[in-house]
Amino acid sequence: MDKHPDWETYWSTTEFSPLTGTNFFTQIFNVFVPEVQGQLTAMEIGCFPGRFIEYIGQKGYVISGIDTCPKVLGLNQLFRERGLRVGAFSNVDLDDFFGRFGLVLSVGFIEHFANWPRIIMKHIECTKPGGRIIINCPNFATPLQRAMHQTVDKGNSDHHVLSAMYPALWGAFLRLVGMDLLYCDYIGPFQFWTETCLHPDSNEYKLQQAFQSAGNWLHKIKGEFEAKESGYCLAVADRPRDWVADNDRIEALCSEFQTLATLLDLKDQLLADQLRHAFKTAIPI
Repeated sequence: MDKHPDWETYWSTTEFSPLTGTNFFTQIFNVFVPEVQGQLTAMEIGCFPGRFIEYIGQKGYVISGIDTCPKVLGLNQLFRERGLRVGAFSNVDLDDFFGRFGLVLSVGFIEHFANWPRIIMKHIECTKPGGRIIINCPNFATPLQRAMHQTVDKGNSDHHVLSAMYPALWGAFLRLVGMDLLYCDYIGPFQFWTETCLHPDSNEYKLQQAFQSAGNWLHKIKGEFEAKESGYCLAVADRPRDWVADNDRIEALCSEFQTLATLLDLKDQLLADQLRHAFKTAIPI
């Protein structure tokens, strides 16, 4: 898969820390991933540093994962030491991976690829008949989120493919290829977070703080605005036991949906540019 060149560099200094308490991700997993007994399997695509698949393992699944970061291999021993049932954690590209699991998930993965329909298909291809896929990513694509990130979080935003962040397109694609959709939409309250450190005396920093404060206030607003400008996207779908791939049709759909996403991306970029101009007028940067 064609990924950002700094992927391995970004994760090379990251270490595992467990997902604990009540938070956005544990709430999602507690709704869509039931506790199990037996030999049900789960695999995370782009799993390093492992906090999400480890949480799934605590629910009783035999867990596996793949990542192009070499440090992923250390998760095999780490998770066994934590008392989990481990399949295999492998340093392999998604294009080169073959396997079938009862649950296939990715968190913060799909938004690094322009060919996101093929990424969705790889999730499905790795899922057993009757199994489930979960795909989650941040939302930097809608006009307000896009404008804020491109104004004060540009380095982080530029490392993502914003045209891959449209759950409405994910859902339509999933239905057309024959999946049973459980959820596909933006999720969570309006919020704004960044990975860019700015100098406290800069106007960019002042805007960043203003955006975050606005996020803390606006998340209380209910309705369509909150839904569209939420901080994350989520898809959950089941693979029917009688699902049969029509490869020619799937390839055509992949191309068509990637084109649709590009058009949406252009539209939202025009709207975001107008918002960015307003931000810079309010606080010149």
